[in-house]
Amino acid sequence: MGASRLRKVCKACNGGWLNVMEQDCVPVIERLIMGELSVLRQADQIKLARVATSIAMVGEYLNRELASTTQQEREEFRRTLRPPPGWFVFVGRSGLPLTEPTFFSEGLSRLTPRRVKAEKAFSSFTMTLGPVLFHILTVGDGTFLDAHDYARRLSLASICPANDWINFALMPALTGQRIGAIRAYAGMSFKQMIERA
Repeated sequence: MGASRLRKVCKACNGGWLNVMEQDCVPVIERLIMGELSVLRQADQIKLARVATSIAMVGEYLNRELASTTQQEREEFRRTLRPPPGWFVFVGRSGLPLTEPTFFSEGLSRLTPRRVKAEKAFSSFTMTLGPVLFHILTVGDGTFLDAHDYARRLSLASICPANDWINFALMPALTGQRIGAIRAYAGMSFKQMIERA
């Protein structure tokens, strides 16, 4: 992750199940970055969603104040190798010049009615890896999200839940301004929803 070294993964996991998962999934991202892969079938989308979830779970510690993934979600991911319930993963095509990976996160917790503990309202994690943009959105229990409508509004494609296929090469190349709007969209939408509740 660029120049930042995050020591949030134990040695056993890093050399064990995470390593096996990355060996299976990372080649799909590499082929996408190199322009060798243009159509993403469901199997590719599942692998991309898996590695994007892994990066988001570690990458959210770039801003510790916004880290909101629960231990239960981490355990669910380790057990199933799928994004946990309430996690949505989207892919887009970045039109930015090829630079170091960039990461942006935002989150909001709300107090439970008893005000005993904070409950996740939402969190979002957006990253660009060359021409590939991932946007990971997690929502709290009981929050409905039409993932495909959300993706359409932002010129993205949902990969969790997956589509039958996605033609990545035909997706619009997103400018810095559009990527900024994607980063801000979840925060604005969910904060307004919470304020109305």
